Amino acid sequence: MAKVDKKVELSRKIKKNFLVFRPYEDPITIRPYPPQDRGYYFFLQSCDIKIIRFTLEDNGFRDIKTSVDNYKHNDGKWSVYWTVGPVKKTIYESLQKYQKVNHFPCSFYMTRKDLMYRQISKLKEIHGSKHFGFIPKTFILPNEFVYLEDEMKRDKEKLWICKPAASSQGRGIFVTNNLADIPHKDKQFVVSEYIHNPLLFNGYKFDLRIYVAVTSVNPLRLYIYEDGLTRFATCKYNSANASSKA
Repeated sequence: MAKVDKKVELSRKIKKNFLVFRPYEDPITIRPYPPQDRGYYFFLQSCDIKIIRFTLEDNGFRDIKTSVDNYKHNDGKWSVYWTVGPVKKTIYESLQKYQKVNHFPCSFYMTRKDLMYRQISKLKEIHGSKHFGFIPKTFILPNEFVYLEDEMKRDKEKLWICKPAASSQGRGIFVTNNLADIPHKDKQFVVSEYIHNPLLFNGYKFDLRIYVAVTSVNPLRLYIYEDGLTRFATCKYNSANASSKA
């Protein structure tokens, strides 16, 4: 009985000091009866992501656009600010203790391929190849085009994988050993030495995605989602077929 009382007391303390979200239900179309307005509001900046909206609404949050007219500036009325793009400096500078945004300042340094490579290069210089030697030889175009040109002339058979610096979902990626194929004047590209013997799963190329929520940088605090995502190529890898490489 004492153990039960302690659990009840702990549950009361948690609910008093923290927002406790109900478990997510699948499918997403299952919506509970809307809870009462608890005085919490959210703002979705230039996006309407259903799972974010439904999770917040199902736990008592209200869309700030339905509550006030001036929702583009931080007037202190929203608790959660969610955007798929960069957060404006004015928003960061005016954040109150109870307000949260879904991006840390300069987090795009990890999501843009060219910026991420520059940061890894700096860390490699500081800490050495032992810890940061996992990135193949890479060039950022157009600034480093002449260095890429020299490298490709040195070994004309070597393959290079080319990726737009700020794209996603595999768009614009190709593999080549022909310098003429690579745009270098008006577009930003990241060009890396192609790994000719990639790790395969039953002959197929694949990648793994692990979802991590970082809630604090200093001190570092993060939560790893128990489930991940694996993507497989649709055809087996063939070292002689350039179309299977990207």
